[in-house]
Amino acid sequence: MTDKPDSTEPRLEAMLRRWGAEEAARSAEAPPAPGLAPRRPVVALVLRWVPTAAAAAMLVAAAGLYVAARPGGPQAQHAGIIEEVPTRPAMPPTRSATVPTQPARPPHVDEIDRLNDRIVALQGLVSERDSKLKSLAELPAQVRDLQTQLDRERKRHQSDVKEFLASVQAGKKAAADLTTKLTAAEKRIASLEKDNKSLAPAAAELPKATSQVKDLRARLAAAVGEMERNRKGREKADADAAETRRQIALLKARHAATVAAFQRTYLASVAPGEQGLYARKTAVKARRMIERVAAMSAEAEAESTRRLLGRLEVVLTRLELLDPARGGARESFARLLARSGLEKEIDDVLAAGAESPNVRWWLFEASLILMGATRAG
Repeated sequence: MTDKPDSTEPRLEAMLRRWGAEEAARSAEAPPAPGLAPRRPVVALVLRWVPTAAAAAMLVAAAGLYVAARPGGPQAQHAGIIEEVPTRPAMPPTRSATVPTQPARPPHVDEIDRLNDRIVALQGLVSERDSKLKSLAELPAQVRDLQTQLDRERKRHQSDVKEFLASVQAGKKAAADLTTKLTAAEKRIASLEKDNKSLAPAAAELPKATSQVKDLRARLAAAVGEMERNRKGREKADADAAETRRQIALLKARHAATVAAFQRTYLASVAPGEQGLYARKTAVKARRMIERVAAMSAEAEAESTRRLLGRLEVVLTRLELLDPARGGARESFARLLARSGLEKEIDDVLAAGAESPNVRWWLFEASLILMGATRAG
């Protein structure tokens, strides 16, 4: 035995405490995985660690027994006492020829018997201590295993806590989204109810509107039939108009051919043997077109006719003064006549028939002289 303090006792006690906590954590039934929104998470966590605390208390008690059983502990002191107390000496048997008498027991014999009984009990305690020490020999390895399991369980618990917190956040977000959607749905329902109330009068008018639609469909069918008849009539009218236009074009062609033939006859009669601009110049002089235009202006009824006569006088004067043999003279006169539009204006006045025969004849002669002058050689 030694009086020096054993420094391994605090470390062993701490190891035993950790072993007890890990053993309790391992033996305790794992709580179910946290849901999205647990109702009482604090109570669940407290209930989860109650078995761990109980196992730790049991481990502390076992550590106390182990420390008491170490050399220098209370049981070791008792073992010293046991070793120091001498055993009861055996009394030698006595023989007597006479009837033996019961000798008086010395007073210390009872004390020795009590001490012997106590020694037997203490020896039993020592045996029990030895067996417990043997069973505790494997505690360091078990403590290390339990420490590893405790670290693993701590990490798993931290992961579960993180997952639980994440699920709580997700649940809060989902609840907020659901609240937003619910609010929007309530607003939509209120709007639909309002629309429903506003549509109630329209629903009451629906039968009348249905009847009106039927009547409208009947009238529409009649209108479609009328449109079909109008279409057929329009097609016939278009065909008649096309035929009329064809006849008019034919008449215009015949009229143009007749006028062209009459023009050739007219120029041949007033300027025999001449062609082109030469024949036209001779016709202006022979028919005294410029001298007669003053009388035609005085006789004209419309101001537009008088303006037309003045323009024709200028063009005929240019034609009379024109030298066809000079280069570019013909092209210049042709451009002048093409830009003037005199032929169309003469045709419009003649077609109207509002002027006197003398004016209309003079205009017709001017048209015969100028017609085709843009192509005259």
